[in-house]
Amino acid sequence: MSKKSFKDNPAMAFITHTTDYTHDTDRKETKSKRLNLLLPPSLHSNLLKIARVEGISLNELINIVLKKHEQQNQEAINKFTDIWGEL
Repeated sequence: MSKKSFKDNPAMAFITHTTDYTHDTDRKETKSKRLNLLLPPSLHSNLLKIARVEGISLNELINIVLKKHEQQNQEAINKFTDIWGEL
């Protein structure tokens, strides 16, 4: 069975494009990990409102919020790496 191509799918115009991320290393990353979240309906609704006002997708908003949290907790990440190494 061959892979399905979404190249000509009009829905792709509404999906945010793949973004390259560069961390402390010079390695480029693309969004390729999936995560299912269970959110209270009110939180989902409010996050969706924020995303729409900012003109971005809910996924992009969540990525921005999590990136800020990661940056604020770099000390914990370093501590983890010192104890257990890289994942």
